[in-house]
Amino acid sequence: QQFNTYVTLKLQNVKSTTVTVKGANPCWEQDFLFETNDVNTGLLVEVWSKGMLWDRALGYHYIPLPEVSYANEVNTIKFMIKS
Repeated sequence: QQFNTYVTLKLQNVKSTTVTVKGANPCWEQDFLFETNDVNTGLLVEVWSKGMLWDRALGYHYIPLPEVSYANEVNTIKFMIKS
């Protein structure tokens, strides 16, 4: 089955979405910036299949920020999710 998939990332009240990628093994190489003072919150990652009328949720995962590795470079924090 062919999917047109995209990912939404949610942190508190902020939501970002990737571009839609076709194929059975999609890969998204996009950067997102979220700002928060609450490191005890988490990132909600949702995978969606784009439909003609409605989109369908394929899966989701909640990642607490303390479990995410990060690099601090000149006041920039980059979170990298381990798979």
